[in-house]
Amino acid sequence: MGPVSRARSVGSLCSLTLSVVILASVVAGAGSQAFGQDAPKWLIGKWTGTAPSPIGGGRVDRFEYVFKEGGAFEVEIQSARAGLTYAKGAYKIDGARAILTGVFDRGREFSGNAKQSGDEMLEVEVRSPIDGKYTTASLSRSK
Repeated sequence: MGPVSRARSVGSLCSLTLSVVILASVVAGAGSQAFGQDAPKWLIGKWTGTAPSPIGGGRVDRFEYVFKEGGAFEVEIQSARAGLTYAKGAYKIDGARAILTGVFDRGREFSGNAKQSGDEMLEVEVRSPIDGKYTTASLSRSK
C-alpha cells in the first residue's frame, strides 16, 4: 500500500469514527429527550399525603416526597407496619409519569411511579419491599 492509499485509508477510518461518534451523540440526545431529566413543573417540589396501609384495619401510611430538578427524589414514610422509614433515588420521565427507582434506608429496593392527578395533586404508586403489595397514595403539593 502506497502513501496515498494509506492516507485515504486513515482518512476513511477517521471519517467513519467521527460518524459513529456523531450518531452516538444524536441517539443519546434523542434518548434523553424521550426519557428526559428535565422535570416537568408539575413534579418538582414537596408533596404530602396518605394511603390506606396494606395491613388494613383502617390504618394509614403517611408520605412526604421531595422531587428535585435533575432527577433526584427523597421520601419519608410513616408506615403503620414498618414505622418511620426513608428512601431516596432517581426518577425518569416517561410520557406523563415519572418512574421512581431507589433504595430504602434499610437497604431494600424502592420502586414506583408518579403521575399528575389534577391541579396540585399527585398520585404515587409504590411497591412494598416487604410483601410486594402496591400502595397508591394521593398527595397534594406542600408550600
